[in-house]
Amino acid sequence: MAGELHLEDGGSKYQQVKNKVKRWILDGHVDSEGRIPSENTMAKLFGVSRQTIRQATGELVNEGWLYRQQGRGTFAKAGVMRTADVKLAHLRIGVITTYLADYIFPHIIKGIESVLVSQGHSLSLYSTGNDVRTERRALEMALRQGVDGLIVEPTKSTHPNPNIDLYLLMEQKNIAFVMLHSAYVELNASVVSLDDARGAYLATCHLLELGHRVIGAILKSDDAQGRARFRGFVKAHQDHHVPIQGRLIKTYTTEDKANIVERFTSDALREAVAPTAVVCYNDEIAMTLIPRLRELNLDVPRDISVTGFDDSTLADNGFVQLTTVRHPKQEMGEAAAQMLLDLLGNRDTMWIPREHVFEAQLVVRSSTRAPV
Repeated sequence: MAGELHLEDGGSKYQQVKNKVKRWILDGHVDSEGRIPSENTMAKLFGVSRQTIRQATGELVNEGWLYRQQGRGTFAKAGVMRTADVKLAHLRIGVITTYLADYIFPHIIKGIESVLVSQGHSLSLYSTGNDVRTERRALEMALRQGVDGLIVEPTKSTHPNPNIDLYLLMEQKNIAFVMLHSAYVELNASVVSLDDARGAYLATCHLLELGHRVIGAILKSDDAQGRARFRGFVKAHQDHHVPIQGRLIKTYTTEDKANIVERFTSDALREAVAPTAVVCYNDEIAMTLIPRLRELNLDVPRDISVTGFDDSTLADNGFVQLTTVRHPKQEMGEAAAQMLLDLLGNRDTMWIPREHVFEAQLVVRSSTRAPV
């Protein structure tokens, strides 16, 4: 342990002590009872005051990492230290998604619940808001609560993820995890996904076969689904021998989603040759674009066709019924839950990655038609 006690430059000393103690606990560098060193011992080892140690450990007690026993010392909570074999009765499962209450996520969670809760297992739900710092807090909380397994939707999955150390720690502790939609390339993880490239390919082919030759796109760039959908968009053009209009392709990240429709309409519609159709990353973007087009006196689909992705409740509840790609939603949640149970029930093959890819299906509605 002594080799790990150097505090780095930068950041408050008490916060650095907190982080170091959490790392001891998660790595198992405490005694068999989970006892951490005394305040005096840590103050000497870290070269800080007892007050700094007291502040750090006090916060860890409040956050559920530690507990105190009068006359005996301070200990890591047992749930944080769990490494025992998992029994398939009464599992504690964590579910980490980018969002919980919005868009398609309630349906995915419903599918997960339908499998796990019906078998007597308990769920803890966490939302990252597609922010890696929030994801780290969720992972630490899940570890602290002693989950047996996790179902995770990656956060900003096209970027190098700074939380890989916690996923690798889960492997060491035999906490199985299944990823939704995509997986971090740094991990050899089991994943349940939709064939996003094929879905975008089908939507784009549909427009090309209607006769559209100038097709715009609004696509997300910070998750793997967006990159896959871009590949499908490109391949459809290649297979139909139609040039891609690069100036009509706009990408966005989570942080600039609110401005992407305005940016697209401001730029693309001012081109000398404006698009007659637009492929959108998802239904949410499509159903934001359509009213903006109406404000610009452009009718959908008479003047411009629009496709979405996910076949969400937005797709058939608006004033225009949206052509979109079906997302399996509840079925995906069910598949992820069952895959996790299978991993936990077969510990010898737990870390051999499995993959379940749902086939993409195009749902044609009234938001698309042949160009006039």
